[in-house]
Amino acid sequence: MGPWLEQAFRRRWFGIPEPLRGSIKGAMALILIDVVLLGSYIITIYLGAIWFVLCFVKRLPKEVGIKLAVIRTSIPVVTMLLVFTNFQVQYVIALEKGNRIAVACKKYRSINGKYPDRLDDLVPQYLSCIPVAKYCLLLNQFDYSPERPTLYWDSIPFGGMTRCNIERGEWRYMD
Repeated sequence: MGPWLEQAFRRRWFGIPEPLRGSIKGAMALILIDVVLLGSYIITIYLGAIWFVLCFVKRLPKEVGIKLAVIRTSIPVVTMLLVFTNFQVQYVIALEKGNRIAVACKKYRSINGKYPDRLDDLVPQYLSCIPVAKYCLLLNQFDYSPERPTLYWDSIPFGGMTRCNIERGEWRYMD
């Protein structure tokens, strides 16, 4: 590798030492999957725990120095905290949006004598639009069941849903 290429590679990583690059790539991958795609923590909770143990076991302070070993071990922990905090914020936002939809469904019922057949019936008279449940690319929509007026969304993909019984105004997590 020529010296100019070596310098370009170092600049691309903003001076991040080689032993930390794998951990940073792992953190970016988990954030991409759980925050950007799923709006959850389900992948990070499992892989992050394994990753932390591997970093702890593999820290090799003699090879990389104790300072880099501690930093490399803390990257999975910081990543898990960021992902879980994002999930908590998204969950609270989704509950608030769900409450607005539930109120709109009750207003619809008071005027029309029945709950709407679908959420789109609420637009534009009761809501300007049906909001997304959470800010991510997949599994981000509210679903609605008119039989027993229930609003729900995939709060934890592949794991559970949060449901609102609109008549009672109760939110529950369902596995």
